[in-house]
Amino acid sequence: MIKRADIQEPKYGDIKAEAYMVEADYTGLLDDKKLLYVNGGFKRNFRNDIEKTHPADQNSFKIERDIVELNRNGIYDGFPELLFHKSKKSKQFKSIKDIREDHIYNNEIEENTRRFFWPLDHYLVKMKCHIYAHETGKNSVDRISASKSLQRFWGIPPIFEKWQVAMLCKVMPYAKEISMNVAWIQQTFNMILGINVSIKKVLKSVEYPIKNGGRIMGNSFLGNNTTIGSNLRITKYQINIELGPIGKSTANSFSLGEKSNKALDFIIETFVPLDFTVEKTIILEADTAISFEKDPNQRSILGLTSTL
Repeated sequence: MIKRADIQEPKYGDIKAEAYMVEADYTGLLDDKKLLYVNGGFKRNFRNDIEKTHPADQNSFKIERDIVELNRNGIYDGFPELLFHKSKKSKQFKSIKDIREDHIYNNEIEENTRRFFWPLDHYLVKMKCHIYAHETGKNSVDRISASKSLQRFWGIPPIFEKWQVAMLCKVMPYAKEISMNVAWIQQTFNMILGINVSIKKVLKSVEYPIKNGGRIMGNSFLGNNTTIGSNLRITKYQINIELGPIGKSTANSFSLGEKSNKALDFIIETFVPLDFTVEKTIILEADTAISFEKDPNQRSILGLTSTL
């Protein structure tokens, strides 16, 4: 169990659990060995919730970790209400018996739902705490501390500018939904990179060489394929990313190994499905296009200037 004595004097002026959790995480005292246990909330006795979550005759939920207790209220905000409450019978008028049956039925639904989300509670609470502390910090020191903690929570590398980190923190919780829509992917890239980005999803045929593939695939012709092998053609989706038009200096920042290129790779890994291949193209502005024409007085004529 994390004790407040183990943590430096909080920078926060209150003792809210959210501020406490962020401070513990930021100072490295909160790790995967600490489990955030979420109690019942809604003024219910959390001991009853423990009995529901940990049935006396089962040990499948036994956790060999320290526990930090936090209130459950609000952790599932944004989840569909039908996950927790349903009407067993659709009646315009209900008797006392019907209401009692609905109450028992809803308790069973909520118990099963909470048991299903139990492995994720740790991460949901942690995310909620960081977001709360980030949005309600009372001074700049609080916000800096919370921002660093939130950035580390999402695994955002230090290659991004502060405004880019802020944008990423807002959209990272929706990465899965964004990856399912090309228009949303393009909007996210534009917002984070701050430049014009065009993204298209196309079908592309890819050939993979297979050694002795002709014999395996049954396509041997006079024995040639069994000797030289053959190709396996696969059709798959590809994401074409066009950056620009942009200036020459901006384009150079997207060169291999440069900061902007690393940032682009991180965004691709986060918001583009793994089973898609990616092709990147940089479009230069017309007035910054590279010209290879030399000074007219230095032009080569029949190779003479290369000799002279």
